[in-house]
Parts: sequence; structure tokens; C-alpha cells
Amino acid sequence: MKKIIIFGYKSFLQKNLFNFLKKKNFTIKKKKFSDLKLTKCEPGDFIINCSITNDFFYRKYKKKNDRNLAICKYFKNEKINFIMLSTRQVYKPNLKITENSKVQPINIYAHNYISSEKNCIKVMRENITILRVSNVIGHDNGKKKRPSMLNKILQGIKNKQIILDNSYNYQKDILPVLFFCKYLSLIIKNKVKGIINLGSGQSLTLLQLAKIMINKKKDVLIKINKNIPSTDRSYKYNIYKLYNLTNLKFTKKDVVNEILKIKKIINF
Repeated sequence: MKKIIIFGYKSFLQKNLFNFLKKKNFTIKKKKFSDLKLTKCEPGDFIINCSITNDFFYRKYKKKNDRNLAICKYFKNEKINFIMLSTRQVYKPNLKITENSKVQPINIYAHNYISSEKNCIKVMRENITILRVSNVIGHDNGKKKRPSMLNKILQGIKNKQIILDNSYNYQKDILPVLFFCKYLSLIIKNKVKGIINLGSGQSLTLLQLAKIMINKKKDVLIKINKNIPSTDRSYKYNIYKLYNLTNLKFTKKDVVNEILKIKKIINF
């Protein structure tokens, strides 16, 4: 197995993935994006990017803000395997999303990733794996560019009031970070290429997730503010392709049990 280089030094996904792969005896290094031009690799090495700019969330696509593309251009002649972490938000939401489902980005962030995917494919050709990742949840102490839905729920628990927007009852494909790492390790081992939807194939609503995270002994109010707009709808992956590539599948019980483990770590 060649070495793995992960960009995104403070990234929640990078931290978890690095620790998981290291325990599995992969040869792995973590790098800051600013170290890109100091990074050396060999043909067959794997490079994973977990680094992103704030502009990618809020501004129209520009190549200069695309760190995935910068990495691809820098290593294009090295014959490395590039793994890009894209988003499930590139799809029109529904409950049976496959890799052949309609691409209809729901926000600027998703539009930017579609542009990034296309440009990176042009550079890397067959040496690229694009993972359209669902909602990854896990314990994260670090500062995030944008708080995740779990972080918002945890902050609400601390404030004794969780405020959910009008998407509170929509189904969301939930992927515990441990499951994300397990899938990614198998994708690397099996040298999977192309576009793959990466999720659990199991869904919960934000309201269900909030209720799981609340300790029964805590007095926490759940407030639904239907005036907070949401562009999202219910969505869930059909993970048929992912399962065939990894031979790994999780049940809803597996997902809930992992959420309870996260809750125990946080001590809520």
C-alpha cells in the first residue's frame, strides 16, 4: 500500500480519518494546504483533500478558491490517486438517491462543488475518486467554518433550548464519522475510482436526532421556528453501489447506537 496524504490540518474529517487509518497501519501523513508546494509524493500515492475556503460556501465559483483543483494541478503529472470529498447537496433531494440521480445543486456551495468536480476530472482523468458525502456526525471540539447540525443541537442543549428550522421533520441520511472512516479505508484498499455516494443509507429527522441527544434528566426545550427558511428536503441514499464496492452496510440500529456512543463521549 502506498502512502496517504491528507490535506486539511484542522478539519474534523481529517482528524478522525487520520487517527482511524493510522490505527489500521496505513502509511499516512497530514498536511496544511499551505504546505502543498512543499509536499512530495510517488506514483500510486493517495491524496485526500479535507481543506476548503470560506468563499466556497458563500461566493460564486472561482478557480482560485478551489483547493481541490489546486491539488490536482500540482500533482497532475505524478500519477497519484486523488480522493475528493464532495457533497450530497449536488442532488435534487429525494429518498432513493443513486449515482445516476438528477444533479440539481440546492445552494451556492453545491454549485461550486459541481464545478470543482468537473474541473478536477479534466485534470486527473481516471485517477480520481469523487465521494458525494451525506451528513457526517461526530464529536468535534474544534472551530468549524460552519457549525454542523449536530453542533447546533449540542449548543442548543447547553442553552437549554434547541431551535430547529422548518426542515425539522425532513429525513436526513446520517453517517457517523466512524462509518465514514470505515468506508473510506475500504475505498482506498480496493482502489475504487469514479463517483460514489457515501452515506449510511439510513435516515433520521433533525427532531429525532435532537431527542436522542437530549439526556432525559436535562430540561431542554425543543422549539420549532417555521419562519427560518430551508432549501433542503428529505433525502436518503440508495447505497447499492457503495455496498457492492465495500461489502459493508449499516442498519438504522447501528446508526442510532453510534449516536449514543457520541453522546456518551460528550457526556450529555
